[in-house]
Amino acid sequence: MIIYRDIKVEENKILTDMIKKLSDESNYYPFTSSDYNVSDEEQINFINKLNMNDNCYLSGAFDDEKLTGLIYLYGGSRVRNYHSCTLGIGVLSSYKNQKIGSNLMQRAIDYAYECDVIGKINVQVIKENINAINFYKKFEFVIEGIEKRSLFIDGKFYDAVNMGRII
Repeated sequence: MIIYRDIKVEENKILTDMIKKLSDESNYYPFTSSDYNVSDEEQINFINKLNMNDNCYLSGAFDDEKLTGLIYLYGGSRVRNYHSCTLGIGVLSSYKNQKIGSNLMQRAIDYAYECDVIGKINVQVIKENINAINFYKKFEFVIEGIEKRSLFIDGKFYDAVNMGRII
């Protein structure tokens, strides 16, 4: 049974491991596991920021103690962009098609509406990742623009689609 809950500071190592696994499972991540060099202290600071600021959110999907999916909203740090969040989401491939991503997304959107400070959620996705684009559209994200040559993967440039949802 999948349980959805906040990710705790003490779980910084499993969060780092999860992000590395996700980056290895998909060619659409902006980094690889080998260049995701986040120290324990940096990960703890990241978790603390997301758990302590009202314009941020961090949640995980757990199968017993195993982290199987995660979502975060990372809000701006200045007065003029405090309302605007960047979204990150991922589910391990062995847990796909179990509605984990949809449940995580709905929880984050619900949080955004309840917190009274988030006015916009932004996400960037590689143009070829049609499944992800359709997933975001299902949650009322709209395409706002294209960033040309956003990533360089295996000798090829990839464009990114910028999507957003007004809260």
